[in-house]
Amino acid sequence: MGLALSFVLGPFLWQLVTALKPAAQLGQLPPLLPRHPTVRSFAAVLGDPAFLRAGLNSVLVAALS
Repeated sequence: MGLALSFVLGPFLWQLVTALKPAAQLGQLPPLLPRHPTVRSFAAVLGDPAFLRAGLNSVLVAALS
């Protein structure tokens, strides 16, 4: 059960840890937890008009289908 759970949750945790790392730590080996977590990457993506437009398009397609 624990092995199956790690296969399911592992990629999500990896994405979260990577998203919270500053750009300078992304290529760091071994890949450890971020020393100074940051949400700058989230702000950059959510502030991009192209991303917001794509999100709106996805919502519209989902609602109309």
